[in-house]
Amino acid sequence: MKDFIDHLMDIQSFVKALESIQLKPKEKADLGELYASKRGVSVTRDKGNRVHGDTIYSCSQIGKNLTAYFNGIRPEDLMMWVGFIETRSDGSEAWIMRPEVRSAIMTLRWF
Repeated sequence: MKDFIDHLMDIQSFVKALESIQLKPKEKADLGELYASKRGVSVTRDKGNRVHGDTIYSCSQIGKNLTAYFNGIRPEDLMMWVGFIETRSDGSEAWIMRPEVRSAIMTLRWF
């Protein structure tokens, strides 16, 4: 059985998935924000708790739809379909788009 990484790496299949889940305008706009920022979108911490913000919430919603599209195949956290959090050398964190998602968006010519 394929896991979610296998589905991400099958760019043509993943492109079809992104086309078929009919992203909401906010979800597509947040993908565009991530796509435009090669260094990622900053993620802040408030009293030790991560503040996720709208972009990461959108990624979770996209992940939920992709999980349904691929018949329940999912990562541990739904937002992992789209990206991951990277800690920078200064201790700040950034939400980074997966290169496979970037390739699929380039194929779709969305941005």
